[in-house]
Amino acid sequence: MSSLSDTLNDQCRNAEILLDVLERESVAVIRGDIDALQQIGAEKEACCERIGNLQNSWPSPLLSAQARRWADTQGPEVAQAWASLMGCLRQCRRKNDANGLLIAERQNVIAQKLAPRPAPVYGAQGQAGTMTDSTWNASV
Repeated sequence: MSSLSDTLNDQCRNAEILLDVLERESVAVIRGDIDALQQIGAEKEACCERIGNLQNSWPSPLLSAQARRWADTQGPEVAQAWASLMGCLRQCRRKNDANGLLIAERQNVIAQKLAPRPAPVYGAQGQAGTMTDSTWNASV
């Protein structure tokens, strides 16, 4: 059976792998690479599952709101492993949030491009324009 610090370090390594996956996700979103995003989504899910499975092996005090305080009482090795893990997970959260914003922006751009545009109409003097809410808007 591995020690608690080993378990926390394993979890931190998995979080670092997840961070790498999130970096690749960011690049794929920017490039609009759907195939890569599908593969990355599966990798991301697998990383999160591994992290969750490792969390199941934590002692119950680490699952509480006082986890940092409890980890500090377990010795410097555990305290350092806990601090490293929390740092890794914070980075993952920030990157995942940033990717979410990128995806939302990309969706907005696509929605704007796909939105129907008013068809041009011509006024009494033959000038092009559009009709919106029964109002004539001449093109300049």
